[in-house]
Amino acid sequence: MAEKQGLIKLIVGLLFPFILVLGGAGLAVLGLMQGWLVLVLTGLIVVAAGVLWSVVVLDLANPFDWF
Repeated sequence: MAEKQGLIKLIVGLLFPFILVLGGAGLAVLGLMQGWLVLVLTGLIVVAAGVLWSVVVLDLANPFDWF
């Protein structure tokens, strides 16, 4: 059971940047549709956090050492 939890943690850790980017984009679109500038800005901040996190994950998990 411990191996299964470790695998799930690894998968969620690698996919979380995508979750942040897609969730932030959803917030930004909802903010545009509703006309709420605060929601648009929050969505863009979440997208930026997801992109930053994905760069960090790519740098740490990159097998080719491009950076």
